[in-house]
Amino acid sequence: MTKLWKQVGEIQETRTLAVSGSGGSLYLYLPKALCELYGILAGDQIKVTMRTHIKRDHVAEEKGDLE
Repeated sequence: MTKLWKQVGEIQETRTLAVSGSGGSLYLYLPKALCELYGILAGDQIKVTMRTHIKRDHVAEEKGDLE
């Protein structure tokens, strides 16, 4: 049996990534510099652990209570 995928390295990063949308899907935006650093190309797969969900506080923005 032939494996279609092989592990090429470890990525030990914790980043806050933007969620974007296209059509009926959502995706995480990976900065180009991060992709270049680890040699990540379109079509590659990355194992991801999602840890925290952060939303923009529009009420605080309207009041000017930004930290």
